[in-house]
Amino acid sequence: MGFMEELLNAQKKPDPEEIIRENLIPVMKTVVDGAHENNERLRALFGANYRVDEMALLFGTESSAMTFITALVEQKRYALFNSAKDEVRTAPILSVYNVRYWFVSTPWDFRLEIMVLGEGYSPVHEGLRQVAAAHDGYGVCAVHASFKVPDEEKYAACVHQFQKNGYAALQHCRSSYGQFSYFSQDATFDSDSRERWLLKPRLNTRDAS
Repeated sequence: MGFMEELLNAQKKPDPEEIIRENLIPVMKTVVDGAHENNERLRALFGANYRVDEMALLFGTESSAMTFITALVEQKRYALFNSAKDEVRTAPILSVYNVRYWFVSTPWDFRLEIMVLGEGYSPVHEGLRQVAAAHDGYGVCAVHASFKVPDEEKYAACVHQFQKNGYAALQHCRSSYGQFSYFSQDATFDSDSRERWLLKPRLNTRDAS
């Protein structure tokens, strides 16, 4: 699941920052391909009602996230436009975790969310956290393809549609921004899962981002 894990393992004493910069384009190609693939999944589920507007990557440390962001915004048509910290509560496994986000605009019709997990425990992210923490924290993992729903009624309808079509609800979350869920066609999702991207409907109640 870690995009650069094989490269890091194959080289003798690699410079993790150099690896991130050298693999910026392949990582972003994987992200763009993932957005296209998940738009097809959404189209099959919801017709033309929803499109992916956010793709997320998880990094092991804030320094590795900032190395990636710095390299990314040096490219044309990428810009860091926001960052946030949040506390998230999960179900059905009851837990709490802290997370730091950075948001980058891209040349495509989705934003890139860069995540670093803080204190606490998120069941759906734990395997990914371990991969991202490898190589002195310079690992990176695909996390989700997200789309925004406008209100609670439509959010509930999305959840129902996923479950009716055989998707597993791996985790439901509430935070200061609203609520969101992670859905997978696999019953489990971890660093060895065949399904790279989770689908994440989100309902923002605090702002319009």
